[in-house]
Amino acid sequence: MRSMSFSEAVDDAIGQAMAEDDRIILFGEDVPLLRRGLLVRFGPRRVLGTPISESAFVGAGVAAAMAGLRPVVELYMADFLSVAMDALLNHAAKLEVFSGGQWASPLVVRIPSGGGYGDGGQHEQSLWGWMAHVPGLVVLAPSTPADAGGLMLGSLQHEGPVLFFEHKLLSES
Repeated sequence: MRSMSFSEAVDDAIGQAMAEDDRIILFGEDVPLLRRGLLVRFGPRRVLGTPISESAFVGAGVAAAMAGLRPVVELYMADFLSVAMDALLNHAAKLEVFSGGQWASPLVVRIPSGGGYGDGGQHEQSLWGWMAHVPGLVVLAPSTPADAGGLMLGSLQHEGPVLFFEHKLLSES
């Protein structure tokens, strides 16, 4: 069995899924730099950078999911999740129920979170408990590389919105 870090396991899972399903796209702030291997492998039409506007690019992820794509939207830090709450709470989480099952939002939001490395309270939040109380959202917080890879593969097959929290201190373990 191959050994890899937490973030490598997640990237590997996303790469596997992208190879099998051309509807999967990946975007967010600095994503082409952060996910260079995926950019090289799948190109700039499927791995896109966005301006710094979480409300805009998470909203675009919901719209892309409604249009038949399966986006992975990556936030830079969990601390900016509240900026995107309208798209998540009022649209992605309620879409299937409010449309009587006619619409779905197969969206994965990848979210680095947690503290313990000295960035202070404004950049070290752990918000998975808060998000777990939102009906319609699936919230995951894996703790090992194997769990992270497997749960990401499952997330990319799920028909609704998934918030995929990755603790920052685990990213290189």
